[in-house]
Amino acid sequence: MARSLLSQRLAIVAVVNPSSQSSGATSSTAVDMLKHREVLFIVQTGVLGTSATVDVKLQTGATSSPSTDLSGKSITQLVKASNDNNQASIGIRASDMPAGHRYVKAVVTVGTASSLTSLVGVAEQPRYEPASDYSLTTAAAPVN
Repeated sequence: MARSLLSQRLAIVAVVNPSSQSSGATSSTAVDMLKHREVLFIVQTGVLGTSATVDVKLQTGATSSPSTDLSGKSITQLVKASNDNNQASIGIRASDMPAGHRYVKAVVTVGTASSLTSLVGVAEQPRYEPASDYSLTTAAAPVN
């Protein structure tokens, strides 16, 4: 039996659009983990501002506005001195979700100075295929 294409097995389910993010927190769209078994959040930095820091953590909740920090689901802080143009990722499985929590989002926090950031959440192992049916409406159709 032939396997489906990677573009059919993955869905773009969360984003923080690329921008020069000023100091403070910006959240991704929330992901419904009842529809997916696993999500990988990938953050990218461009040039960080002078003495800037970038932190990323996951928050979960019972509603589509999750706000509870998930222990053990944060990146090692990215800093201007060594992390211009870097990437980091945080994965979560549906089985990692606290009891009663259905939604997860990523929170990108820039400290000290505006910095170029973006984040994408990619889901695999949907409960129903193809996964690409669950991509955000802002995601262009995959080219196979």
